[in-house]
Amino acid sequence: MICAARAAGVGDNDRFLVPADQLLSMIGSAADDQHQRRRLWQTLSDLSKAHIAYTSKRVDYAGTLVSSVVHDTKRRSKDETPTGWLAIRLNADLTPYLSDEVLFNDLRRKARLGKNYLACWLHDYIATHKVPPAKSVAAIRTECGSTTKQLRDFRSRLKAAMNHLMGGDEALVQSWSLDEQDRLVVVKKAETKVKLLPIIRHETSATPKKKSWQEQAATAARERRAGLNL
Repeated sequence: MICAARAAGVGDNDRFLVPADQLLSMIGSAADDQHQRRRLWQTLSDLSKAHIAYTSKRVDYAGTLVSSVVHDTKRRSKDETPTGWLAIRLNADLTPYLSDEVLFNDLRRKARLGKNYLACWLHDYIATHKVPPAKSVAAIRTECGSTTKQLRDFRSRLKAAMNHLMGGDEALVQSWSLDEQDRLVVVKKAETKVKLLPIIRHETSATPKKKSWQEQAATAARERRAGLNL
């Protein structure tokens, strides 16, 4: 969600527009999968009711992530297809911190996974953890939105996807296993860089600024190379 907000640019009143297809693609799901579309809406609806806790070296935050979600399903005629755009409003107290830290997810590495949607989902899930917690195969099947009915079939797909993540010179996963409790255990993974951006202080002068603080933060992110490793 935060990646989508950064990509779309947080608009007025912390609201941004994003196509449902784009959100599905970002989480490694097929855009034409109606089951995944329904699950996406349910997940966004759940997020609007949930509270999150966020901790960094700069701030501790507890509150909501999503304030509201609007899905465009209007048809002006029976032959018209809805745009599928989502209007998502983030919590106004959280958005100032979205530019404090930037996770560098290797999208070129992810692109090499092709249309292996399970591998894409696992790539993002593992990359955003310093030490991914052990998670049951059944839980992964639920969270990734898989429609595979038989757990043994999904387990086979999971093994193939994890082996796929070990391929190439810059592989994300270096070793993994399934333990005796049927949980996925990532034994070793590549480092994921997280950059801490400088705090942008607002000018008090009446002279209009040439760039907004969001633009300054984005410029600083491109210029700074040092980062923390996950």
